[in-house]
Amino acid sequence: MQVFLSPNGTEPRWAWTEGLEHAEQHDFAVPMAWQEGDARDQRVTDLLAFIGDAFANASNVPGEGGDGTAELPTIIQPGETLAYGWTTLGFRASSPADAIGPGFLVVQELADPLAEHEDRWVDGADQALDLLALQAETRRRNIVPGALDAPHRSDLVYTCTRVPPTGFLWQYPVAAQRYAYEGDSGESGWFFSCYDQPHDHEDPREREQVPLRELVAAFPRILPYLALAVGTAVIFTSDQVVIFRPDDDEGYEDPAGLV
Repeated sequence: MQVFLSPNGTEPRWAWTEGLEHAEQHDFAVPMAWQEGDARDQRVTDLLAFIGDAFANASNVPGEGGDGTAELPTIIQPGETLAYGWTTLGFRASSPADAIGPGFLVVQELADPLAEHEDRWVDGADQALDLLALQAETRRRNIVPGALDAPHRSDLVYTCTRVPPTGFLWQYPVAAQRYAYEGDSGESGWFFSCYDQPHDHEDPREREQVPLRELVAAFPRILPYLALAVGTAVIFTSDQVVIFRPDDDEGYEDPAGLV
């Protein structure tokens, strides 16, 4: 599979794949609203490579059908979805009205990546790419080791009972720590707690598990930090963010403050 990007002079520009037709898979295409040479050119190339890898993996992994013989679909169809970082991508069939022409699957993204339901879609992947870039910059800026590990909006997060996910005025400071977790468990690996030392966060009665999206919807400023590696701890105060890198007992203030 190869990825191509159209030059300036086409509105909109498109990025597309070639080479999947041998596997009876429609190639993928993404409209781009920016000019050639933008840093997002590389990001959209990486995105299409990610989708191609997801297709290749699905084509070769046996499924768990009722008779034990079924396999995962080898073809990505219009209307199907794929998790990508925090958000979700969708696919629609291209038409003659699209500048890219028929025969492609056009990549779409959630219109609002913080919305409660995944039911509104727009062509392209601008927000998905920007969110990953924001998380990558947070990791780079704070020199946090480890690979970028972005949880999905549907993943679960543990909170102490004093950090409810909705309908509250955020009380500072709040501590967050990412623990070791199974990547396919549906957990984000994060635990958010109050900073009240007498509050026993080891007591299961003082913890609850909620969808990560609910916590981010209540306090969007945590979103840039959620892709930091296991072992990272973050303290949010009213005017700063302090990051403890994995295996580091000393905290460092994020120079960007609350993004």
